[in-house]
Amino acid sequence: MTQNPQQPDNSHPRPMPPNYPEAPGLQPPYGSQPSYGSQQPYGSQPSYGSQQPYGSQQPYGSQPSYGVPQSYSVSPGAHGPAADQALYDSRLLPPQAFGTGSEGFWQTPPSDRSTAVWTHIGSILLGWLLPLILFLVKKDESPFVREHARQSLNFELTLFPIFFIGSIFTLTGVGLLILLAAAIVNIVFHINGAIAANRGQGYRIPLAISMVK
Repeated sequence: MTQNPQQPDNSHPRPMPPNYPEAPGLQPPYGSQPSYGSQQPYGSQPSYGSQQPYGSQQPYGSQPSYGVPQSYSVSPGAHGPAADQALYDSRLLPPQAFGTGSEGFWQTPPSDRSTAVWTHIGSILLGWLLPLILFLVKKDESPFVREHARQSLNFELTLFPIFFIGSIFTLTGVGLLILLAAAIVNIVFHINGAIAANRGQGYRIPLAISMVK
């Protein structure tokens, strides 16, 4: 006689294993992890692919200098040792140093203007003597006075042979005409130079041979 196998008693629930807490540092399954492409790098730093390549960096020659170098060319209102030194060399003076508007180039104080006026007035009264004295005294102190004295002195030296020839022929009418014409030209140009000096402007006397630099 066969015995039926004993059926399990389901009246009492089977005890479940205890629910242990999740171990620290245990990551969720791989299926629930975000992809590497969506992860942000540490500190939200840009990836290496977005960094500027070495080839696009500025070369050493294009880096800005620590200070703006001062230009050595003479310009209106220029200052500094190099610019001031260039003002004492008549060969470096630009065209804007003469004529109307040149007062902005020189920026001369009133005392130098008055002295420059006398380089022209003195030429009318004493010839080349007074501009020579003022040139020697002021040539290293004031470029404005130096230039006016230089112009006056060169003009007097240019006219000197004409006055000499005229004085030789004073007994004739030709000599008197030469002296009169030279005196008129001398007075007119020096008056124009004195007016320019009083305004603080540079003045280049026409017909003057540049013998004194």
